[in-house]
Amino acid sequence: MAVQNSQLAGLVLAGIFTIALLGLTIWRRIKYPKRKSQKADPIAEAEVYVAYGRRKKAIEVLKKAQQENPNRVDIGEKLDELSKQP
Repeated sequence: MAVQNSQLAGLVLAGIFTIALLGLTIWRRIKYPKRKSQKADPIAEAEVYVAYGRRKKAIEVLKKAQQENPNRVDIGEKLDELSKQP
């Protein structure tokens, strides 16, 4: 089966596009390596939950954050503040 010139040209262009895309992907990974994901500040996250009336969820977030970061006094203070609210 003979390949027509237009089909051959399409295959060549597809190959060039694929190689260029692969090169771009490699270049981006070299130039912009993956960063460690940054977690949101638990106090800010809790305040958002409180703003939407989800106080229990805010307390859960703060309790988990307090276990992960026992040295952060501000988390404990915010947890105490929310626990005292009705």
